[in-house]
Amino acid sequence: MARLPSHLQATLDALQAKATDGVCQISLAELSQTLSVSQRTVRRRLRSLEELGYLHTQHVPGQPSIYRLTPGDQDSASSLSRRRSPFRSLSCFFRIPRRPLSRITQPVRRLFTSGSQPATERWRNDKFASAQTVGRQDILNLLQENIAKERHSLLVGPLGIGKSHILRHLATDLSTMYAERPTTNAGDVHPSSLVVGHCLYLEHISPLKPALMELARKLHKDGHLDVEGIEARYMEWEDVRKKLASLRVHQLANLVTTAMKDQGYVLLLDHLERVTPTMLPHLESLMHVALVIGATDELKATTQRLWWSFEHIEVPPLAHEEARQLLWQVADRSKIEHPQLFETRVLQQAKGNPLAIVTMAGKARTATLSVGEIRGLQHGAGTRYVSLTPLLLFLGALIVAVRFVALGLNDRDLYILAGLGYAFFFVLRHFIYRID
Repeated sequence: MARLPSHLQATLDALQAKATDGVCQISLAELSQTLSVSQRTVRRRLRSLEELGYLHTQHVPGQPSIYRLTPGDQDSASSLSRRRSPFRSLSCFFRIPRRPLSRITQPVRRLFTSGSQPATERWRNDKFASAQTVGRQDILNLLQENIAKERHSLLVGPLGIGKSHILRHLATDLSTMYAERPTTNAGDVHPSSLVVGHCLYLEHISPLKPALMELARKLHKDGHLDVEGIEARYMEWEDVRKKLASLRVHQLANLVTTAMKDQGYVLLLDHLERVTPTMLPHLESLMHVALVIGATDELKATTQRLWWSFEHIEVPPLAHEEARQLLWQVADRSKIEHPQLFETRVLQQAKGNPLAIVTMAGKARTATLSVGEIRGLQHGAGTRYVSLTPLLLFLGALIVAVRFVALGLNDRDLYILAGLGYAFFFVLRHFIYRID
């Protein structure tokens, strides 16, 4: 039997409590007060119940409407549950019964759909969706083993090396594992198939408050969010969000961590290089109530204590043959005048970086590439940059030191020269802060 979402079930229960022989006459204002939600929200819920066949409404001019309760259409309710399912995007959040993470003992099958690809990259199709795991299967297997051992893991590698794709595929694997668990004749999940608790992929953890609000939204959707003063599980998210919007970051973080405690969560957190020292206490609190699989472009010294909590997994560039395989799974050979030249140019520029390969190969899906255009293909992934920060710091310290030496020697010329250098450095600093 299909189960209604909690907010619709609460509305149906309120009507049944006031019904006589399956018929209830109640005003929107009274029903709104009973459910502690707005009248507009009540109308939306009643409309949904009507569409599902649980309710028949008879409008009476000048009087409260009459609601006749009916058994409901189970097929429609099932389709509603599927339509509202959190599996519809890469930011997956799915519910699995509470069990220790160590119960993951079975291998995970690969299952990728076109819906898991970023919508902004229109040239990506089903063929490319399966190509994103080229050369990364060993890392996925290692992450699955670490989840089974309840071990926090951190993917480390430069921009475009494929960390985000690995996290997204891991999220899809875990959701697939849950969706394909065997059930008993009664419709319950078979005990031997119980695996991870819940999984959530967050692309950005910074700014922290929007990220915590997203976690709260998912917790509310799963029915675990408890907010003081309101019945959050019986309310729609927009009404709950208004209540949470006034909370400070530490209050919201405490609310989220309390709701996640002992629920067996797995958090997939991308772009952890944007973490600031002020965010560390909140992230450490999340790591105490959930298993975290993260990804970062660099290990910043200012947040070193966060990295100590993870097992580091270096994501290397693709080998030559793997890069070649990815290239031709994305590019359309029929739109390239000189395929061999195209292959050589792309692989030389990309240096094994998957994002660079995909970006340049994607140009061969939208238009025919001539030999001249192939020779002009460029990408910054293959360029190595030298950090000038230590040099600039040394230059600034030297200028300050020269000024003090000039004062000690009472050398006016040296003091004036140091002052000019200080002025130059001060102007240069104005442009340094604008470098992206």
